[in-house]
Amino acid sequence: MLGKLSRCFITSILFFLTTAHFSFSQNDHGMIYGQVKLKNGDSYKGQLRFEDDVAIWADMFEGVKSEGTLPENLSLEDIKPRASSDNDDSFQFGFMNLWENRGKDLNPSFKCYFGYLERIKPLGDNLAHIKLKNGQWLKVKKNAESIFGKNRKILVYTINGRKEFGWGEIKEIQLMPTPSGFKNYLGAPIYAEVFTTNGFFEGYLAWDNEERLGTDEINGKWGNKSSGHKLKDIESIKAVENGSEITLRSGQKMKLTDHADVTDKNAGIYLYNLTYGTIKVRWKQFISMQITKPAHPLPSYYDFKMPKHLYGWIETKDNSQYKGRILYDLDEKFDVEMVDGRENELDFFIPFNFITSIEPQNHNYSLVRLNNNVKKLLGIHDDITHNNHGILIWNDDEENQVLFVPFKLIKKISFK
Repeated sequence: MLGKLSRCFITSILFFLTTAHFSFSQNDHGMIYGQVKLKNGDSYKGQLRFEDDVAIWADMFEGVKSEGTLPENLSLEDIKPRASSDNDDSFQFGFMNLWENRGKDLNPSFKCYFGYLERIKPLGDNLAHIKLKNGQWLKVKKNAESIFGKNRKILVYTINGRKEFGWGEIKEIQLMPTPSGFKNYLGAPIYAEVFTTNGFFEGYLAWDNEERLGTDEINGKWGNKSSGHKLKDIESIKAVENGSEITLRSGQKMKLTDHADVTDKNAGIYLYNLTYGTIKVRWKQFISMQITKPAHPLPSYYDFKMPKHLYGWIETKDNSQYKGRILYDLDEKFDVEMVDGRENELDFFIPFNFITSIEPQNHNYSLVRLNNNVKKLLGIHDDITHNNHGILIWNDDEENQVLFVPFKLIKKISFK
């Protein structure tokens, strides 16, 4: 009997180690990998991290498009307006004014996951030239959320240790699939369940929009002393008055205060998952967080497929229908770009390739239906309100016809 119990115990341990290693290996493939080429001719290949922030393929690259977003090879005469009347101001004034400088006054934001990028080239202190996997190049200016530009560092981890390079030293960053047998020098990404005033959400964590790996620390003051604890040693975090209650895996509890990590100065709790894309939880909505086993492995570089042009169907309020290639909000043309929207103070950043349809409900909100039939009523951001600049669609049913459809005339947009 004892022998059988011993064999069962050993079998269970081996199974645990095997499955744990499998899960860990899959998440290793979710870490950013590439080659940094310097202006002096040197190059370094290895695991990449941008400052102490971005580290996984599912982290967002953010900036502002610096060039006009309206097609250069399209003339105003090529476009047929869909207006509610012949003198509709939305076309006669809004669209024509934008057309004069090809949409440069839009200052549209650009967001996509790092997994869709192939190259990043510095063009100046605050400007980058990025290449998507489909070969399309975009010029992107730095904004408050960007991880590139002057005074930003790129870190390369190899068997020989860590190298740190300033933006001005770099000629090009080439991103590439994380290789088999790759050694993760930075620690495993953290998965968490987050309870908010608007419900429960889960995903891969970026705490304070920075700490996302097990080796990253949550800091604060415990009594009169500074105290820092690695995420891998933390079991839960709960918002309390003027700080946070931290419960360690050892069972020890403490209240941390006087640091942005653990107070209302926190820049947001970000979660990535396969349902919504990325969610931002503001501190005033945050109740508590439990670090737990991942519900799904991180996507690898290969999982981020070739960006495609937006394509779909537009149904207008007068029941006209059009099918074809889409330029959404006069600036988003690829399915890897994101729709921004807010629900009860929670911000959602959803890639178009997660979205089945968008149905404007009124001036301030649209119903966004996701691929898994989850629905969200989102507002505030221009993407899904009547501040949207409108849609260009290359109509499949009429050769060489391009239509401009004001957002206020749209009943539903469905994406292929």
